[in-house]
Amino acid sequence: MVIDPDSAKTYIARAEVFRDRGQYDRAMDDCNEAIRAKPNEFRGYDLRGFLFEKKGETDKAIADYRRALSLEPRAAEAADGLRRLGAAR
Repeated sequence: MVIDPDSAKTYIARAEVFRDRGQYDRAMDDCNEAIRAKPNEFRGYDLRGFLFEKKGETDKAIADYRRALSLEPRAAEAADGLRRLGAAR
């Protein structure tokens, strides 16, 4: 797959495929690229928060979920993540 290095949407789509396959490290790499390309887009933080949660990196997951919600207050998956981690506001 050829990816435009500035296309956050494409990186997120591929990260979701990697996540669904259980390839969390590859998904994390694509989330990082999506955030680099478009730091004010909530989806990269939301998905990366999930990946941190799966890896047991709770503090990083909480930080990313909170960042996602600061960019998009209706980000349901981020809010759910915070609740799962006992960090809901």
